[in-house]
Amino acid sequence: MSIGCTFGIHAWEGCQCSKCGKIRNEQHDWSDDCNECSVCGTTRPDAHTWDGCKCSKCGKTRNDQHDWGKNCEKCSKCGKTRDGGHDWSKDCEKCTRCGSERMDAHQWSGCKCGSCGRCKPQGTIRFVLLVTSHPIKPSTEQMAAFLMDILPEFKAQDKDTGKVGFLWVTKPMHSVDVPSLAMKTFGSHIMDSSKYTYRILHIGLKGGEAKCFVVYDGASNEAHTIAHAWDGCICQKCGKTRDVGHDWKSDCEKCSKCGKTRSNGHDWSKDFDKCALCGTELKRPCRRCGGQFPVSELAEFFNPFDGSLGSKSLCPSCLKEAMAN
Repeated sequence: MSIGCTFGIHAWEGCQCSKCGKIRNEQHDWSDDCNECSVCGTTRPDAHTWDGCKCSKCGKTRNDQHDWGKNCEKCSKCGKTRDGGHDWSKDCEKCTRCGSERMDAHQWSGCKCGSCGRCKPQGTIRFVLLVTSHPIKPSTEQMAAFLMDILPEFKAQDKDTGKVGFLWVTKPMHSVDVPSLAMKTFGSHIMDSSKYTYRILHIGLKGGEAKCFVVYDGASNEAHTIAHAWDGCICQKCGKTRDVGHDWKSDCEKCSKCGKTRSNGHDWSKDFDKCALCGTELKRPCRRCGGQFPVSELAEFFNPFDGSLGSKSLCPSCLKEAMAN
């Protein structure tokens, strides 16, 4: 122990003296865990600011309120995984709950899958869009050769009977809206189920992946048995959904018809707490109860441009209770 420490003159570094190790109950380091000081181990209760399963301050997680909306088997907030969350009952290669896809899962018995009952499209291929996600741009010749390998039926049919498009992207394939790209390339008429049927092939590549949007001539078997009454992305009769025609008007990041979500859809450029496109209000988690509430309700209590807003947030009911106490 230094002489200074003997007389109470400590060399404080936060909550601990660097000379003698004495602890004081101030300037604790809660950055790694809101409930426990990383320097001395002092604890405090209920200090986390929970945003679902993850604390927005320190990043600690809890096994509660996970977000399975984007992937039934992986939480979008903390990354926790679980088994058996997907629903492949209607399509072996696309989950009906979250839209996640997997490859080569159908159990074909002739033209019909024995597991989910879907029929394999057949007929003349009229349109093909191959989208490749890879850090290195492939040549047109490479993509053409790859297309013929994965679609031997297209290679076998007469020339000039189908149109082909090639696209290269560097972003992950799960963020690429392939059907929309196909409509931009060939026109929206390719989604007419009374004339065409389509399927999407998802292929893994070394260092990347690819999706092939294939449109066949002739109505699908499904179209012969049920005429979908499409209201945007959802059929009014059977509830079947498709990845086109979403309604983002009421919420730029959640379709009001089928519930599909997306990221970075809001426009906060004109108003920090209200989307200029859909009017959705920016929300913050309450420091005390963990519930979400509009940032606009904090305006009379805190400066909205204060970077520490999130750490000071209290919802109106908790704030009222705190002020009463």
